[in-house]
Amino acid sequence: MNSSLPRASRPFAVLLLTSLLAACGGGGDANTPADTRNIKEVVSFGDSLSDVGTYNPTTADADLTNDQALGLRFTTKPLKKEAGKPDQPTPGAVWVDVVASAYGLNMTANRQVSFSGLDALGKPVGTPGVMGVVYSLGGNAYAEGGARIEAELTVNAQGQKIVDGVVTVAPGVTYQSATALSIKSQIAKYKAARTSFNSNQLVLLQGGPNDFLAFFAAAKAGAYGDLAGIQAAANTEVAKNTKAITDRVSELLGAGATHILYSNMPDLGVTPQFKGTAFAALATGVSKAYNDAVKNALAKPVADKKLVIFDAASLVKAAVDNPQAFNQTYKVNLVNVDQLACNSLTPSGVSALVCNAKTLTAADADTQYLFADSVHPTVTAHTVWGTVAAMTAMQVEGFGK
Repeated sequence: MNSSLPRASRPFAVLLLTSLLAACGGGGDANTPADTRNIKEVVSFGDSLSDVGTYNPTTADADLTNDQALGLRFTTKPLKKEAGKPDQPTPGAVWVDVVASAYGLNMTANRQVSFSGLDALGKPVGTPGVMGVVYSLGGNAYAEGGARIEAELTVNAQGQKIVDGVVTVAPGVTYQSATALSIKSQIAKYKAARTSFNSNQLVLLQGGPNDFLAFFAAAKAGAYGDLAGIQAAANTEVAKNTKAITDRVSELLGAGATHILYSNMPDLGVTPQFKGTAFAALATGVSKAYNDAVKNALAKPVADKKLVIFDAASLVKAAVDNPQAFNQTYKVNLVNVDQLACNSLTPSGVSALVCNAKTLTAADADTQYLFADSVHPTVTAHTVWGTVAAMTAMQVEGFGK
């Protein structure tokens, strides 16, 4: 089951990478950095921003005609248009897909979880023999939507018990609510299967948003009291999450990883979930504090050329602050950087996971908007993110030596 970068997205990603490398004086076979030629595999760890298809919600209703074989990504999924052929849905692409494609490689989810559900009467519905099944695919992409850095989810919002990411809602019936596999557990799962990393691997790492989203949910519910209490709790959260993610980097290095590309956390304050709310300024402050603290903590592996930090936060900020300049620089056409491209409703709100061509808020929103839902980027934003991240790694002389 191959969940590589869809054909509809690959040409744009490759052309964008080539043009940006050329602008920086690189590109072409003769000038390709040695680490690019030597990378034989990309391995990724993270959350929904890096998930290449762990979850398959298409099996969770009584309509069997909408089932898909592969898991879905938390982004928009543009149609593939070819002359003389019917339009075909694509799985979209997230930044790790694009990075791998830039190295001529593919990403496949490590596991796939097929959803199942209940109808209004509480009767199980879904695809017989498939619903609620967890498949081990053995792929190189371990990131799962909902993952926190270290904390394991044990119950969902309804108080239902989660075991290995699966919620039991009735005897013998399961559906995926949220992953219980933290980034720490993802790495442990890799090491259990493969023991160590090697110099021919590029390891992608990203995480933290779900930990901070949980913090803000608690703050909104009054868990920390007044503004002073919330700020004090925010400082504690930043310190805790900084240690958690840098511990993961240390673990990767200790297991033999020599090429680590870490993408920092996009500014939560500019996302539709926070922009214009009472928590917007704090969300921006917390995001910056976290990114700065992680950057400082990772100074040594950066200096040792074993780790490259990609500044995703600055990239997203550039798009929000000046979309016209962003479009000109990256040869895209963002027309909306504030609203949601999708109206794909789920019990917990709009979700990019189930967004498709039929659930867009406007024509071409899947490629012309910055945000798919309240926190997840569209496929266009992911393509720029992955392309520039790959270029950043390729331009670091001696990376991984």
